[in-house]
Amino acid sequence: MTLGMLDKILSYASSFGTFVSAVAALYAIWLTIFQRRISYRPNLIIRDLLINSKKDKFDGFDLDENSSLIGVKVELNNIGLGTAISVKYSWEYEFEKELKKYDELFFEKFNKKDDSFDFDYNNGLISFKKERSGYFYPGLNIVRDIDFILPHNISKESTILEIPYAVLLLLTNISYLIILNRHNFNKTFNGPKLIVVFQDIEGNTIRNEWTSKLQIGHSSFSSDNDVKTSYSLRFSPRSTGSSLRRLQKIRKSYADFMNEHNFNKNK
Repeated sequence: MTLGMLDKILSYASSFGTFVSAVAALYAIWLTIFQRRISYRPNLIIRDLLINSKKDKFDGFDLDENSSLIGVKVELNNIGLGTAISVKYSWEYEFEKELKKYDELFFEKFNKKDDSFDFDYNNGLISFKKERSGYFYPGLNIVRDIDFILPHNISKESTILEIPYAVLLLLTNISYLIILNRHNFNKTFNGPKLIVVFQDIEGNTIRNEWTSKLQIGHSSFSSDNDVKTSYSLRFSPRSTGSSLRRLQKIRKSYADFMNEHNFNKNK
């Protein structure tokens, strides 16, 4: 191999190394910009909800006005660095499915079906009928609007969401029977699902969902079926973190790239 040919090879190698270094530098800059854009996206969280209630001589579905359920709110906080804009939220709950669980618990306790009430969910209206009285509540198809939710480092106040009274009513009656049947820990019951749709500052539409589970806390009952309940709705986010997965994938590919093309490792 001649000296001139060796010089050309070294020159080509040096040029290729410079090119790879330039690509790596651009990659790092792009990754930094991408990380920064993600860091300024809103990040919404829900606080768990605690309910306390009681019923004397429980013998059927309780539809009496329950002051402990009136005005119960869910707290939403934005722990991200960006403002959530044009926020819309709604609830979903499988009333018929959960009523079947109520019926199973009632039969287990009283060895009969609870015929004291009728339930109907039609045309967006929830109705319970008991004896000569009717109880009517708005359905879950209502979408509520919030103008914006500021980051927590700007506004320490939580955003308050309304939770449908009819949902809490059914969950509270279910909790009575869980306690009377002494099923504090070995049964799981679903709460409502919360859906929040909003935009970030760049106009991207983001959809968050939280499912919830009923968890019994400190409670008591008597031989006369007087019952006190303390239960929580534990909210869990459904995975919608495509951006986070994408960022993790980018970080890994960048690390692999640098390991593969580290021209300084032998120097």
